Order: sequence, then C-alpha cells, then structure tokens
Amino acid sequence: MSTTRSRETSTRRSAPDRGRYVALLRAVNVGGKGLVKKDALRDAFARAGGTNVSTFIASGNVLFDAPPDRVESVVAGARRRLKQVLGAEPVVMVRSAKEMAALMRRGPFAGADAPTILKRYILFLADVPSRRPRLPLTQPKEELDIVHVAARDCWVVSRRKPGGMYGFPGIFVEAALGVPSTARSWSTVTKLAELLSGRLKAAPTKAQTAPASRSSRRNRTNSTARGAAASASARGPADSRPARRRAAAR
Repeated sequence: MSTTRSRETSTRRSAPDRGRYVALLRAVNVGGKGLVKKDALRDAFARAGGTNVSTFIASGNVLFDAPPDRVESVVAGARRRLKQVLGAEPVVMVRSAKEMAALMRRGPFAGADAPTILKRYILFLADVPSRRPRLPLTQPKEELDIVHVAARDCWVVSRRKPGGMYGFPGIFVEAALGVPSTARSWSTVTKLAELLSGRLKAAPTKAQTAPASRSSRRNRTNSTARGAAASASARGPADSRPARRRAAAR
C-alpha cells in the first residue's frame, strides 16, 4: 500500500466544504536519498487540485486544502507528478487537521515534558497494524521503545546510544507492527498541528520573499530618476530667478 487517506474522507463523502490536511511523505530527503525541493512538492499538490498549499521543513510535510471526497485524488495526482522527480511514486500518509489536533490531547506525550536527552517520535502508519506486540516494546541495540499504539499512530521514545548517536525508529516500528510508516519528531508534529489549526502561520515561500530582480530594480531606479527630473523641471523657472538677479547686479 503506497497511499493512505484520512479516515474523514470515507465518512464525509457528501460534505462540500474544504478541509485542511497534511500529507506526510515517507523517506524524503533522508541521508541524501529521496531528494526533492519544497517548491516541487508545492507544485505537485497544487497541480493535483490542492489549494492553499504550503510545506513545513524539508522532511516531506505538505499542507493543503481539499474537499474531503477529493483528498485521495489530490494525493494520487501529486504522487504521479513526484514520480518524475523521485523516480518512483512516494509513499504518503494523510492526516486531517482534526486528527492531528487529537494527537495533542491524547497519548503519552500530550501535555508532558521530557528530558532533553530523550527524543520523542510519532510514527504515522499506512494502515492499522497487522501485528499487536505487547508494550512497551524495546529495541536494546538502538535504544528505542515503542510505548503506545492507537489506530494508525505509534509513539516511540529514543535514547542516546553508547556511541552518542540516536536510533531512528522507522525500521523497528515497521518490523514490529507490520505496516509502512513515516516518523516525525514530537516537536514537528506539534508545529504541524498548530499550522493546520491556524494558530501558527506558515513561513512565506521563496517566491514571496525573493529579492527584486535586476530589471525590476533598474525600472524602479529609472522611474525615480524620471520623477526627480520632472520635479527639477517644474522648479526650473523659479530657481533661475535669483541667478538672473545676481547677473543683473553685476
């Protein structure tokens, strides 16, 4: 399975309003592989029918608006377009703004602080797990603990390994639960929930913040020069009177 949709798309088929969603791409811009620019992500989802499209950081998070009954079509169209960039259609997990907000209220990370030495992740699953191991489940070599699983989401704690690095939970979780997944840090999940709710505004795109081109700067300079010349011309006769009086006095 390469695409998963929000559960809301199957329960609100007749709803005409647009909802807010986040597409979470698996294995994008990781370890020098699956490289894709944010501009390409935005373009793929916009051309596929998504509106109000934006991205958040480089790990493959695309926020967009769409009618609930069109979400699957938008994501499928975006995947086809991204195949030209990535060489294969990416695996995409989709969550609605409502589903992301629920993560802020439930589960072991909600409203709880953690020591900075720990890393916390949410693994977004492609489907309900095909296996249900007893929790917590630990991977001692990678210092990883699966602490909670609910519906299509998995909560993981990562500890520093003896060598100083942290284990990454993707392989561990997929082997334990039997479904594809994509991981996001708890801080990223929190920011995505805030962006989806409107409490946090997306940063402007590069096109919105790009400096003026050389031609536009030149046009502005020419316009300013023409304005100054026109002002000088308008002042010309009045400014020349003192000079004529001085010449007459001599």
